[in-house]
Amino acid sequence: MGRNVDKTRDLVEVKPNPEKRYSKYKDLNSKVIKYAHLDTPEIHEEICDRIVNGQAITAICKLEHMPHLELVYKWSSDPEHPMFARYERAVRIRAERWVDEILAIADDTTNDLIVDEMGSIIGSNNANIQRARLRVDTRKWLAGKFAPKVYGDKMDINNTSTVNNQTLNLSVRTDEDLDAILEHLRSGSPNTAD
Repeated sequence: MGRNVDKTRDLVEVKPNPEKRYSKYKDLNSKVIKYAHLDTPEIHEEICDRIVNGQAITAICKLEHMPHLELVYKWSSDPEHPMFARYERAVRIRAERWVDEILAIADDTTNDLIVDEMGSIIGSNNANIQRARLRVDTRKWLAGKFAPKVYGDKMDINNTSTVNNQTLNLSVRTDEDLDAILEHLRSGSPNTAD
């Protein structure tokens, strides 16, 4: 079937696929061994620089001199690895760049209006406006996912409630306190339940 098993190294070797450059070994440990010479500060810096400049990690890893994608993910998710902090910083900076691009896209009104030969406005170019909206929304979504503390959707969890014109703070109550408040509200007495 085209497979040779090398039991001494516990690796499964398959025939290379011309569509996929790094398909020689199936398990990640063999990729670690194969690309160990690329685990250098220079490679880490180049990967992070490319990320900051907006290049996708999948595109970066397709370059001939770059390590396999799974290996870069392993490096970037291991807090003990030297690339971890660099990668986190590069991703945050890229999110900042997307926010800057959002402002530029939103402020750019080029081709938003359709103008005739005389310079009169005929109408709006909805395709251009929708494309700009899509570009803005995509960058907003990505910035929220890659830098959630700064650009993510904020959820306001408020533990106060108003019942029968009474404001209740439920955040620092024990179960017994909450049961007493509930019983008090059920009885309908006008006193406060604090």
